[in-house]
Amino acid sequence: MYAKINNDQIEQYPYTTTELRSDNPSTLFKFDPLTESDIRTAFNVVEVKETSKPDFNAQTHKCVEKTPELKNGEWTQVWETVAKTSDEKTKADSEQWVEIRNERNQKLQETDWQMVKSLELGENAAGLKTYRQKLRDIPQEQTNPFAITWPEL
Repeated sequence: MYAKINNDQIEQYPYTTTELRSDNPSTLFKFDPLTESDIRTAFNVVEVKETSKPDFNAQTHKCVEKTPELKNGEWTQVWETVAKTSDEKTKADSEQWVEIRNERNQKLQETDWQMVKSLELGENAAGLKTYRQKLRDIPQEQTNPFAITWPEL
């Protein structure tokens, strides 16, 4: 990741090779010019050190990337945790429920063959039936899509 600076202030972030070429149309650059420190120096571009996002509750908060900061001589990525609005929480819950249903459906599909085999052979499939019913009941029985307790087979 890169940023364009002016007087030790971020002018543009992120900054890409495409933007470097667009800002300097009469300059012929190598294939990936920003990987070379001499080119970055010549065009006031700095490398930004990636940092991990902080831990946060995805149900109530979101993590927003801020403008990089100069720390100990290197530009560093900065994150801020911000409370979600009511609308953002509702949207996030809906999106998470879609993911939960998709995962639930995948788990059901993975046991389809076992169910068919048990029925064909006349085997007792009570445990498998219970497991599959618990999977189907997840959206009705669990209220927090960010803390699902999955049944075990």
